[in-house]
Amino acid sequence: MEAQKTASRTPKRLPFNGELKVLCDVYFKMMQKKVNGKPMLPSTIAQVADHICNNYCYPDGSLLSNPTVRTYLSSSRPESRPKSDAEINLDD
Repeated sequence: MEAQKTASRTPKRLPFNGELKVLCDVYFKMMQKKVNGKPMLPSTIAQVADHICNNYCYPDGSLLSNPTVRTYLSSSRPESRPKSDAEINLDD
């Protein structure tokens, strides 16, 4: 019975069938974009990285790397942003 409760509380990760840097870029943009003077997603890089790693996985079910996600979320790493043809625009 206890095992069933634990299993039901463990969220199922959603498979992301795309480049990890594209998913991370969406979250990065929400952290940077201001709505009424406040960030759309007022969270730290560590919080967002944990959220992404706990809620998404690769299509084969393998887990995402938290250090990699943190790198993609870092504003000091512009080379980790997706190319313009792959990025998702939040302003549309």
